[in-house]
Amino acid sequence: SFASLTGIATLEAEPGLPLFEEWADLLELPLLIYSPVRLGQLWRYLAVSAPPGPVEYTEAAALLAASSHELVVPACRWSEWSVAIARRQTG
Repeated sequence: SFASLTGIATLEAEPGLPLFEEWADLLELPLLIYSPVRLGQLWRYLAVSAPPGPVEYTEAAALLAASSHELVVPACRWSEWSVAIARRQTG
């Protein structure tokens, strides 16, 4: 549900960044923008040997934005877009 979203995360220099900015403003949510270097460091921390690509960056952004170690929905790719969802830990 959109009502349960607490933030939107994306990759720095993402071609769709203006769309994410508009979406975040519309939903009144923070937009968290991460550099490829930071997301790549997280991916290496997770001990994955393959170099990160669009799907891995998407998952890393979701994990960082939620301060979580577990994805609720692993990255799904549609055309040139990918989406992943991580649940923010509370309590």
